Amino acid sequence: MLFRSGLRIDSPTGRGNDALVAQPTPDAFQWGPGGELFAAIGVPGGDDATPSTGRLVAWSHPLARRIDVAPLPATATSLAVATRPRPRLAVAAGTRIIVFDLGADGLPAAASAREIANLAPNVSPGILLAWSPDGSRLAWGSTGGLVGILDADSGARGAMVTSFIRAVRGIVWAHNSRALFVADEECNRLHDAVTGTMLDEYRPGWRIRSMTMAESLRGARGLTLVVAGDDEREAGRGKPTGRLLLVDLGRRLPRPVGQ
Repeated sequence: MLFRSGLRIDSPTGRGNDALVAQPTPDAFQWGPGGELFAAIGVPGGDDATPSTGRLVAWSHPLARRIDVAPLPATATSLAVATRPRPRLAVAAGTRIIVFDLGADGLPAAASAREIANLAPNVSPGILLAWSPDGSRLAWGSTGGLVGILDADSGARGAMVTSFIRAVRGIVWAHNSRALFVADEECNRLHDAVTGTMLDEYRPGWRIRSMTMAESLRGARGLTLVVAGDDEREAGRGKPTGRLLLVDLGRRLPRPVGQ
């Protein structure tokens, strides 16, 4: 959990190694595939001529050892982990996207850092990242509503997805890496991940804050898209404002004959 005082790790049972592991509060954090923890911590600039930077830090499982991995060229806004075809960590720092290989201990290796893309000047800082399930591509979304796809090895730019009016709040790949769910504050769209073409759109009528994918008890084919947000119109009526939308992606919808 994030607090103003830092990042606190709490045991789900209320017992265990509850600890304040990072101070000051990280700008972004992400769990590793083996229970490691990665965080990007901002380093304030001295003045307008000295912009803010950051540093990447990591904790081994079970949070027993912390290492300072590497400095970052700007404030980081997103960390994303891939497990295929090899474990990697992607960091969005300003308009730059940097990829680290994860070593045998599950921690990022500073010597492996590669800047695969700099999206300036057309893309503003504040980038969100999401790996494709096969680890071959990285999707990115910006606060300016732009969305694109990169080759994760070469950084070559692939499809540009239909632009959004508001900041991108969530990016989720389909399990087969062929489609992409993207949400801004107003709508959730399904796109072809090769051409970028929009295939469908849904507007819930409330502000979208985040989006993720969850596996149901039915296994890998039972996937649920989870969209969270709030409806500020209910605040003045004394009603709960939180909203949660669950989309069962394992359920086939009936089609009219001939379609």
